Amino acid sequence: MVGEPYAFSSDLWSVGLILIELASGEYPYPKTKKFIEILQSIRNLPEPNLPDNGLYSNSFRDFITRWYFSLV
Repeated sequence: MVGEPYAFSSDLWSVGLILIELASGEYPYPKTKKFIEILQSIRNLPEPNLPDNGLYSNSFRDFITRWYFSLV
């Protein structure tokens, strides 16, 4: 997204998003119609995570959080 070459971490980031989407049933970023808006959401919004609403175990939420911080 920022002109850097492809890295394996891109795939790992995608797996994190898929885990969040599978668990929540929703895409973790706002719905948009334009590709540029998706890119802006990814760049400008905080990393998605599962809400602390009792539906997800603390272990799973912690796993998702650690997943993203391991990619930084």
